[in-house]
Amino acid sequence: MASAHAKLRMPAVNPRLLLGALLVAASLLTAAAAEDATEGNFPDLESAEALYRREGPEAALPVFEELVQALEGAGDVRSEAIAIGFLGEIHWRLGAYEKSHQYLEQALEKKRAIGDRLQEGKTLNVLGLLHWDLGEFGQAQAYFRDAAEIAASVGDKRLQGAILNNLSLVHDELGDYYVSVEQYRRVLDLYEEADFPRGRGDTLGNLGGVYLLLGRFDEALEHYRQALAISEQLGSTISLSQDHGNVALCYLGLGQVELSLAHFDQAIAL
Repeated sequence: MASAHAKLRMPAVNPRLLLGALLVAASLLTAAAAEDATEGNFPDLESAEALYRREGPEAALPVFEELVQALEGAGDVRSEAIAIGFLGEIHWRLGAYEKSHQYLEQALEKKRAIGDRLQEGKTLNVLGLLHWDLGEFGQAQAYFRDAAEIAASVGDKRLQGAILNNLSLVHDELGDYYVSVEQYRRVLDLYEEADFPRGRGDTLGNLGGVYLLLGRFDEALEHYRQALAISEQLGSTISLSQDHGNVALCYLGLGQVELSLAHFDQAIAL
């Protein structure tokens, strides 16, 4: 589920998506999938992903369920595997962890069968996020390491950035904030090289989350403002809502209640 999918968690705020992925980016946006749609094989794959990025997992779930049914037995195993992977990511985001694991393992098997290493790496990345969310940090790191090996072998900077981002989330959970901050900054460089603004926005949000946890509200605000500017450029309603919520938390920490309430109001409206 997310581009070279990245994920982030911030205190008192719902997680944003790279897969997205980021989200994400955990997000699994691929140029090849878009090419399939352009060529007319299964145009719904691209539109379904666009809906997911724009409206979130709840809106996209029935669309991908229908898409997987349509692709089953149609002969395009790759598109089917990608769609099943999205279902796994969506269920993870919705907290249906058992279903998520089933779909992700199914997608992984199909992607390995056709030898699509990039797609295999993306699914391993989301499996890492699933186990991270379950608090199974050792298992999460094992999946991230396998995904990182693939990302390096295929030279995909988006996937490399997403995996490093997600490994940093594990360090956050373990309290290794100085390690995670350095890694997040490396992720920003990778996403800059890959011209991937959505990933940069997610990573800036992660950096803001670390500084917020540490009570360094001015630094957190600086990063959240940068993330907000990217979300405005991309027109991502979900990210905009979460960015405004995070900016509001920073102003609250700084004692600027009026500004905090104004941003909370915008987050709720979005």
